[in-house]
Amino acid sequence: MASDELRTAFEWELVRASELESQGESASAIQTLQNFWDSHRTEDHDGWLHSAVLFHQGSIRKDSGDLTGALNAFRTVNASPADRPFYLLAAYCLAKTLDELGEEQQAFDELTRCLSEAGGTPGRDELSVVTVYLDLAARLGQDIPPHHRDLVGEVVRTWEIPLTESESRNPASLQAAVTAANERLREFAAIERSRNSR
Repeated sequence: MASDELRTAFEWELVRASELESQGESASAIQTLQNFWDSHRTEDHDGWLHSAVLFHQGSIRKDSGDLTGALNAFRTVNASPADRPFYLLAAYCLAKTLDELGEEQQAFDELTRCLSEAGGTPGRDELSVVTVYLDLAARLGQDIPPHHRDLVGEVVRTWEIPLTESESRNPASLQAAVTAANERLREFAAIERSRNSR
């Protein structure tokens, strides 16, 4: 099976797994993805399928309340820093799970490392990542490294929230800007829901 065909087939398996999960059949949803991986592992030449299966299995486990199982799955995801969106999504889910398990410091350290390693340019879809990162820093009473403050500022500005360089160095101003960006996100989401309901 060609790579594009494999991705399309996997997307259909995700739909099946999602339907099973919505019916309360989390174990069956996880097994559905496992069966797909077992059937196509020899076609996974660059490892993306294995990582995707582990990630979605982790998400299903987390949604079902199995935080330990989710943590184990997220930790085995081998996302590439060059694939910035997926790399940071996996880091975000791992950090959120660690946080829910009471491991705030590990969660903060994980995001600090992954934000340093991720390639590419920060984008507006990283707002949830930097929001959690700032929240963890505030709860732990830890400073954010200068490079990461700049990164948070870049993400905030993609939401058209003004933030000067001096403000980005002030924790309170940086947090206020992230809060404003999240409010902008909620406004956009409300507009989108309104459009879809017409």
